[in-house]
Amino acid sequence: MHPALDIHELLYLIFLHLLQDDRPDDNRRDLLACALTCKIFSEAALDVIWQKPPSVAVLPFGSPSEYESTLNPHRPGSAYAEHLERLKFYGKRVRALRVHSKLTPELFRCIMQLRGVHANAHSDSHGHIPLISRIFPLTSLSLVLSVNPLLDSTHTAHHRIHTFLLPTVKTLYVNCAAGARYDNLTAILHSISLIPPHAQPPLTSLTLDWEIISRFSEAPPLELDLALSNFISTLSHLQTLSLPFYLLTEPVFTAIAALPELREITLGQPAHAQLNFSNPSPWGPFSIPSSELAKDAFAFTSLRGLVINSTFKYIPHALNAHPALTQHLTHLSLSCAPPPPRLTLRALFPSASPTPLLHNLTHLSINFKSITPAPPRDIDIAFLRPLFDGAPLMCTTANLVSLHIVHAAPLDLDDAGYEEIARCLGGVVDVRFDVVVRAGLREGRGGRGGRRPKRKIRASLGAIEAFVRHCRRLRRITIVVDAESSPLPPILPIDEEPTLALPHPVYVDLSISPIGPDVEDVARFFGGLLGHRSEVRGRWNSGGGGGSEKGGGEEEEEDGDVYARRWEAVGEVLRSARELGV
Repeated sequence: MHPALDIHELLYLIFLHLLQDDRPDDNRRDLLACALTCKIFSEAALDVIWQKPPSVAVLPFGSPSEYESTLNPHRPGSAYAEHLERLKFYGKRVRALRVHSKLTPELFRCIMQLRGVHANAHSDSHGHIPLISRIFPLTSLSLVLSVNPLLDSTHTAHHRIHTFLLPTVKTLYVNCAAGARYDNLTAILHSISLIPPHAQPPLTSLTLDWEIISRFSEAPPLELDLALSNFISTLSHLQTLSLPFYLLTEPVFTAIAALPELREITLGQPAHAQLNFSNPSPWGPFSIPSSELAKDAFAFTSLRGLVINSTFKYIPHALNAHPALTQHLTHLSLSCAPPPPRLTLRALFPSASPTPLLHNLTHLSINFKSITPAPPRDIDIAFLRPLFDGAPLMCTTANLVSLHIVHAAPLDLDDAGYEEIARCLGGVVDVRFDVVVRAGLREGRGGRGGRRPKRKIRASLGAIEAFVRHCRRLRRITIVVDAESSPLPPILPIDEEPTLALPHPVYVDLSISPIGPDVEDVARFFGGLLGHRSEVRGRWNSGGGGGSEKGGGEEEEEDGDVYARRWEAVGEVLRSARELGV
């Protein structure tokens, strides 16, 4: 065995990458096989398998009948002592735990034994750490709101939270079961507030699931409003916060604004609320901030990232909820359904503010998701132009390092439209005009990529040339162009020194771009434009399966299979030229 495999951290990273692949069930079996290989592999593989169990119920807590009547973990040979050693063996690897309705009263009584004789789950009066804290070095905890009266009684919920919300926890998720109500969330917040100050976990991340109240019909009650704002105000070390819009009232917003270390906020609406264009959040009281809130000079001083997932009409309200909310932002991500055809992006950035709204922005992402089966609207240059004319956005687009625009169909832009955008992005490093194509938007029988999109793609490979010409720091570009029917720009010989080539390699993702049979001409174009150190790929083959296994030539294959093979051939030509030093 190679000596490098004796390094536990190296094996851990390798196995962790295996678990994050697109086949989680198969990969867990592979990890189990690694754990059975040898002792060196076993420790690292078990660390990955048990770091995030799907439920607290899968841990080997046992049952009361397995223990003696008098539980004594320190008496050698007792059933409880032996079982405790087994629990420690697996529990020491757990970093994230999910506590939900499968935590039955019988199982919970077993877990409660780990708290020892002291009522406090965190430490006793002498500062001793209880047994459960030594078994589970938790850093992440997920609490699921249940509607089971047996589990949601005030006494039971209090003990469940105090048992698992250990001082080592940094990240807290609060989710919900079907039918959860506002009072269920209020009960959790009250239970957390009863933890003594010296035992409060120093949370750095808090997430309240957007679907946390699955059937809301009115604004949060005053009791919940007060409990949530008081809880947030105690999180002095909080760095990331995710909230649904309907919980964002003025007291809650005031508490968030005062957090000294907060770096990122995520605001979102449940999917069904976006589909029905409904939201009970009382935007009126704080869409124009109160005088006391607005004059706070220290509000949002550390905030650098803002993520908004909502309907189009609520985004301007969020961006203007406080004059300091966007003042220090460097990362802004907006996700919404495309607005009606009469509106453009100008509606997102009202220009009433006397100071630059986003003058520090370096990363901008806009995702036009599709939440209905209707075909998406066209996104053309008239729709996008407000981002680049300087007035509505009130930021210098030349300072953007990253620009991502995602739509359910290829953008309705020609080469001139892309060149207009490229001229405004002189400092961009990563630009992506990506496509998330739903099955209904493609013709054909499926296969690896189906047939080409129904909508005509107006841009050619000349659009990529425009970005190379104007964006000299470019290192990655994702774009959909027509490399099949559109004529190629002038092609340089593959062994000639490229005239526009950047001094560094570029990763080019052509997504679902169609390509004609002249793959050598396309490869020669990229070799002359970017040099052979760059990588070019399509994404037609990302769906798996396909007609290429049937044989019979291109005429019997799905379009996606043909395009996938052609883009692979382009990449092979460039790699061959690179290896030959051409």
